[in-house]
Amino acid sequence: MFALDFVTALPVLGILNRLAGVLVGSTISFIIVGILFIVITLLYTTTIGKQAMGMIREDQILSFLYDNNIIMKIAIDARLIGNSGIGTHIENIVSMLIYKYTKHHYLLIGSEKQIGLYQGIPNVDLLITNIPQFSLKELWAFPVKEINRCDIYYCPYINIPGRIKVPIYSTIHDVLFFDVKGLSSRWGTLLRWAFYKRAVCLSKALFTVSEFSATRIKKHFHTNKDIHVILNGISKQIKEYNPIKERIYDFPYYVYV
Repeated sequence: MFALDFVTALPVLGILNRLAGVLVGSTISFIIVGILFIVITLLYTTTIGKQAMGMIREDQILSFLYDNNIIMKIAIDARLIGNSGIGTHIENIVSMLIYKYTKHHYLLIGSEKQIGLYQGIPNVDLLITNIPQFSLKELWAFPVKEINRCDIYYCPYINIPGRIKVPIYSTIHDVLFFDVKGLSSRWGTLLRWAFYKRAVCLSKALFTVSEFSATRIKKHFHTNKDIHVILNGISKQIKEYNPIKERIYDFPYYVYV
């Protein structure tokens, strides 16, 4: 011990020893903080979890560390891929996230046909299920064990499965059925309203596609939750489209169908 103390007392080795101690101590501290953040996220729906989250948001440093926590696993419901416009919407979101934001880890949920092409990507896990949207099995028998091990769950529509305990984020694309009378029967409109209201209540925050939609969501559901407007973009296929035939007009344009 005397020899070790003598060596570390030497000027250069002493500085290196102290720097190594600071580095190891800082690394352990960040790991502990990251684990605590995960625990708080998992307990978000409880009173203690909400109180802890409130204290984090009140402190600028803790809020910054939480928002930039490198240990983040995001569950994404991809069961609408291949189903109309919302399917294209979620397909492009998934591709952008897993290839651009590679520091995060993703759990994709869907059938083999919908998410099989993402097999083998290092930051992606697959949860294969054929449970349909808007079904009783979705509410009571959805495979949530893996989802509840994630930090957050994202639902691209209003059909949020039951028994999810982590913070939920969802997208409401529009509320057309409540603004335009006659698009659905009275009972159909009432059923839709119930699903929309449930999604608003269960979500920590909401996404929508326009400022107008955001105002209509607030009007119909009287919510003070954060509604983030994310404008729809142009898909990669359209952006890279190179027409072979002669153009009708001599300026760039898109044909919307």
